[in-house]
Amino acid sequence: MKKILIIGGSLQSANMGINALTKGLLNGIYGISKDVRVKLLSYTVKEKCSMQFRIDDKCFTIEEIPSSVWENIKILSRRRSGYLYSLFSEADLILDLSAGDSFTDIYGLRRYIYTSLPKLVAIVMKKKLILMPQTIGPFNNRIIKAVSRYIIKIVI
Repeated sequence: MKKILIIGGSLQSANMGINALTKGLLNGIYGISKDVRVKLLSYTVKEKCSMQFRIDDKCFTIEEIPSSVWENIKILSRRRSGYLYSLFSEADLILDLSAGDSFTDIYGLRRYIYTSLPKLVAIVMKKKLILMPQTIGPFNNRIIKAVSRYIIKIVI
């Protein structure tokens, strides 16, 4: 069974666009194979939760797990423990949605850091990372532009 981690997706966001992007991605994944386990690393939820996702006549349990800046930083500083480390370790494939439009600095440095750290964790852990269709940029700060260029070059 393949284990897929979706970063920046949600089924419980107040933003219906994020929910729609996530549902579309889940439909695509389960349309290819039903022999997968999908977890969501969410910017929306504050604590781990599970929900049912139905496609055709089959029902799947999807765990939505809150992202954490500090947990991501621990991994980047080479600490090999914590719930996010386990989540990334077990993933065979990581798909990044960045909430559809958050891989940019137009929403501020805090949001950029929040959405970019999981990408850097995936890269450092040498995981297969795919940037899903989403708005990328603009990047106005030159340091952020350099980090984003690094992420994109590694992924592509």
